[in-house]
Amino acid sequence: MVMAARNEFRLTKYLYVPFALLIPAGFLMAAGQERAEKTFRALPNCHIHISNPTGGTIVVRGWDKSEVHAVCVTNSAKVEVDSDPTPDNAEAERLEFVTHVLDQEATPEERTTNYELDVPKEASLIISSPTGSVSVEHVTGDDSIESVNGAISVTDGAGFIQVRSLNGDITLLRPAGHVEATSIMGNLTITGSESQRINAQTGSGKITFDGDFLPIGDYTLKTYAGDINVICPSSDSFALDAHSLRGKLDNQFKLNPKPRLHSRSLHGASALGRINRGEASVTISSYNGAIHVRPRQ
Repeated sequence: MVMAARNEFRLTKYLYVPFALLIPAGFLMAAGQERAEKTFRALPNCHIHISNPTGGTIVVRGWDKSEVHAVCVTNSAKVEVDSDPTPDNAEAERLEFVTHVLDQEATPEERTTNYELDVPKEASLIISSPTGSVSVEHVTGDDSIESVNGAISVTDGAGFIQVRSLNGDITLLRPAGHVEATSIMGNLTITGSESQRINAQTGSGKITFDGDFLPIGDYTLKTYAGDINVICPSSDSFALDAHSLRGKLDNQFKLNPKPRLHSRSLHGASALGRINRGEASVTISSYNGAIHVRPRQ
């Protein structure tokens, strides 16, 4: 059954067909490229796995249809894309897309594969793309995205958003669910946040947070060598615990004294206290970077 499903997702070589007819999803084809397109019936909350170890972009958009429309473009016939719906004779509960290299002597350019998917907006995603960029828009299920060097962006995510990258930057626009964002050398940017729980950490990258600290929320922003910039409304209510061992600390909020629950030795610059009623918990720390906390103008 799996082989039958894979055969349906066959590649078609680009010859002398007008590209407007061939690429409705927006891919610009070049000589040597091959393209595959397939639509799968799927449950609204289906699970979609994409593994693309060969490089290239992955774009996933949520829509209101109970189906997955996939367009894949490879740079040569030396790679192929397998699709595996489960079950394969009904609405899929799970869909898996995997890029395979058929010729181990293929160059990195020949191995490159691009994905563009429209999926049910309540779907959950697991995406692995070591070198390529990943963009996810308007998907409200859980997201788990991993990359080594590629940039990751998630827009309007509402589920559990877990993103990890080694060198790539991570951008989250209007997240509403629980966020776990980790990078070693990449920058983390969180804009328009409506999340009640965020844990964002990077080693040498910069962290930028521009959003709301919601009541009873829990927010942790940590970097070793990068700067941290935090912007939020002056009306937000949160308890601030900010500390930079060797960097500058610039807090532009008026702090109300907060009783210490336990003693600790603080070195470097720190700010500890309540803003307004102190309803949310905000912890910000950097070893060698500057910390800026200011109200939105």
